[in-house]
Formats: sequence, C-alpha cells, structure tokens
Amino acid sequence: MSIAPPLAPGDAISERDVREGRVAQRHAELAAKLGGVFAGVVPVGRLAGPCVVLVGNDALAVATGEAREALSSEAGWAPLLGTRFGCAVINADEPQHMQDRRRWGSAFSPAELARCLSAIRTLVARRTERWATRADFEPYPATRELAFAAIATTLGGFRDDAMLSRVLALLSAVLDPPSAGESALDQHRRVLPLRNELEALLRTQLARAPAAADAATRLIDHLRRQDPAIGSDTLLAHFNLLLITGHETTASLMAWLLNYASMPRWLGWLREELDRFVTPEGEAALTALEALPRLDAFVREVGRLQPPLLCAPRVAVRDVDVAGVRIPVHSRVVLGYGGTNRLASAYAEPHAFRPQRWLDATVPRPATFSAGHRLCLGMRFALMEAKAALAHVVTRYDIQRIGTTEPVNAGFWNARPAGGPRLALRQRAAART
Repeated sequence: MSIAPPLAPGDAISERDVREGRVAQRHAELAAKLGGVFAGVVPVGRLAGPCVVLVGNDALAVATGEAREALSSEAGWAPLLGTRFGCAVINADEPQHMQDRRRWGSAFSPAELARCLSAIRTLVARRTERWATRADFEPYPATRELAFAAIATTLGGFRDDAMLSRVLALLSAVLDPPSAGESALDQHRRVLPLRNELEALLRTQLARAPAAADAATRLIDHLRRQDPAIGSDTLLAHFNLLLITGHETTASLMAWLLNYASMPRWLGWLREELDRFVTPEGEAALTALEALPRLDAFVREVGRLQPPLLCAPRVAVRDVDVAGVRIPVHSRVVLGYGGTNRLASAYAEPHAFRPQRWLDATVPRPATFSAGHRLCLGMRFALMEAKAALAHVVTRYDIQRIGTTEPVNAGFWNARPAGGPRLALRQRAAART
C-alpha cells in the first residue's frame, strides 16, 4: 500500500488561489498529475496545515462509503463550526449519521416538498419585488436572505417577520469568517453575546406551538413524533444544523444562477423553454420544475462549475486505505468535491460553462451535493427552491448587469461568489408568446 504522493515545490494551493476562486481548478490539476489521493495543504483558516486530498468519484465513493467510519465528520467540522451548534446529520459520525438521516427523511418527503413549494413561491415573489424596486443589488446577500427565509419559514416554522431577520443577522455574524486583521480569539469574544442571543431566540422558537395544519410541518415536529422524549438540547442541535445547511449553500447557488442568467445568451436559452411551460407568475408544479430539461441542465452546470461546498473536512480516526493509498490515523482529510467536478477525465472542457452537456444522459453526475452515503439530504429541497426562484425571475424580469468584472467562487470549504457585477431587475419588456 503506497502513501499519498507529496506536492512538488510550487504545487501547493495558496491563499491567493482561495481568494481568487481557483481551489477547484487547482485540485483537479493536481489530481490529474498525482492521482485521486495526494498530500496537500489547507492554506488558510483554522484548519491551515498539511492534509490528504481526495479528488474523483472513485476516491469519494470509498471515503463516503466503506471508509466512512474511519473518516470522522464530527472531528473534521468541529474547528469550523465549533461544538455549540451541536451535532446532527452533516457533522455526525456513524451510526448517528444514518439514524439522523432516517429521522429527517419524512420532513423531505415528496408530499412535504410539494407543500413547501407554495410558501417558497410566495417568498420568491415578495423578495424579487423588493429587488426590482432597487436601482441595483448585490446578488449574494439578497439570495442569502431569500434562502434563509425559505428554510426557516417552512421546515423551521418561523414567521416571516422581524424575528426571522434578527436570527439571520445573528447567524451570519457567528458563521462569517473573522474580519480583516481580527484574530480567532477576538472574533470569539465579539460573537459570544451574539451566540447567546441567537440560542435564546432559537429556544423560543422551539417552544412555539406547531404550525397550522395547512402549512408545511416543522422538522422538530417530525422529530418529536418519532421520539416524544427527545431532549431540548438535541432538538436545538438539529434546528441549528437545519438552518445552517439549509441556507448557506443554496444562497451561493442561487446567486451564481442569477449571474449566469443575466448573460443574454443564457437568458434567452432558458426563456425558450420556460415561456412554454411556466405561467407568467413563474408557477409550475414541482414535477414540472424537476422535468424541464434546460432548467435542470442550467442549474446542474452552475452547481458543477461553482459548487458552494468546494471541500468537506474529515479526520482519520484510524489508518485507512483509499484508492490504494494509506492514510495514517490523525490525518486531516479534504474531500475535494469542487475538484471532482472539474476533472478533464469526466467532463469535456471542464472549466467552461456548458449547460448543454447535461442534455446528454451519459455525463456523470456532479458532486455538487456531496456523494455516496453523504449525499445531501436536502438536495431536492435546494433544487426545488433554486429552480422556482430562477423560473420566476427569468419569466417576469429582464436582468441587467451593472459592471463587467466577473465574480469568483472564493473560499476553501464553503465558497461564496465574491466581486462581480451588481444586478438590476426590471419588469420584462417583451410580451410572452
């Protein structure tokens, strides 16, 4: 059994690569040179230092399948999320991870998603109307507010009110990286009172009566039905992870969707399909949204090229073999989802935006929503929300780009669009036929 091939001088990913959105491309290049398992470096943040990088569907399948009990998600995410948010699904190890997936499963059933869609359409209409009243807006903050409202008012049971806005502001402050020049300790001191306020608000929400019968059922109601004796701290952990994972990645995906849809070529390409199948109000049944080939191809290609989850952290809790390479115990492991999505061996012109590639059913599925036993439980919710929002905007508005600089997918773990044009929505001028 071999050891992970080391990096040659100059091959290590740099802080500049992270800032300028080249992490996925660099991981793909290194995998082509060194194989799907190689020694690497996390260049920035709390996990900065040596690591073992896994890129490619074969390596990821092993890491999230037969080797998953040797690669701890809880230990991997702890330095990034801390311990106060608790442990559920995304940062849980086996057997808790699979138990949590089963517990959450009923909240993401087709019937529940269909019920959520109506509420999400209402939120999309309200938010996009606000965007259209502004001279211009920055995509990511706008989509973050929309994505948080979607998950929080449906499966979270929040009302769309001032408390919701305050919870998002607090959660954003706690999750966002340190300010320029701010140490980790200074950040901890700054956000501690905000964490306390956030936890108090979430506990208040947990204590509220269930939602009305005609609304989507809260995740916590599903959990309480399955285990009436479930404790409040356990519920809070599930609630925290629902709100975090249910909005951050979706917000990034939607911001990138708007950016690409603002390009006249792709706006027209989408409208050729959407104008035939979607009403002027942007409404379509869940099954219709899922079945539209161009809409699906567009969303899939944006997610492949600009995935919100570039990498996922793990820690080896024992020696483990992945794709013929021995990973020693205590190694920091990086699951390279972004790099996997840009492998030239899997995708023609891997760094080009080509949504038409997905009209060919033989193209391998991208690793945008993780893989294997770790495939994102909320994937259908996120895709439903993103497609509903994109269909609404494309069919009702003309999208103007303010500026010419293109955004980059900045970050190492969870990436966000940075820089790029501001956007403006204007009521669509051309009549639909």
